[in-house]
Amino acid sequence: MFYSNEHEPIHVHCKYQGQESKAEIIYENGKFVEVIISGIKGKKRLDKKDEKILKEFVEHYRDDIVRKWVDFFIYNKVITSEKITKKIWIMVISIDEAKYLGNYEILFLFSDKKEQIVSFKSFLEKSNNPMINKYLNEDYFKAFNITYGDIEWNDFELCFPIWDIYKGNI
Repeated sequence: MFYSNEHEPIHVHCKYQGQESKAEIIYENGKFVEVIISGIKGKKRLDKKDEKILKEFVEHYRDDIVRKWVDFFIYNKVITSEKITKKIWIMVISIDEAKYLGNYEILFLFSDKKEQIVSFKSFLEKSNNPMINKYLNEDYFKAFNITYGDIEWNDFELCFPIWDIYKGNI
């Protein structure tokens, strides 16, 4: 959220469930340095978990935020507001690529350029569900797809939460 009487550094406010924090986008010599999260005087601050999400969100969308800031405050252009929803946040991190390494391990490359190797072997071996056990056949396991930034097998017959994959916890 921008207010009409804003000041530098470039920043956005985040309001959620009666709480509010701001994220300042810090540049030095034209290069991005960091995002700093702080509270707003007289307002209850977002909790630590929500501030972490805010920071990751602003880091991901900083170029768009800076462009809109400059358009509005420097060029006096009209910008359209965007209501940020959970659905938009989910799309912040997605799987760009996945490569089967063998032994039920997959190398993931995420949209934020993080790489993560995840082993599915223990999960598959411990399962008592025949729908899951069939993926112990490597031909079935290797037949995964990346759909809408997520990994899935056989039209979502088998899939995992992206955050678990991102953290390497299956």
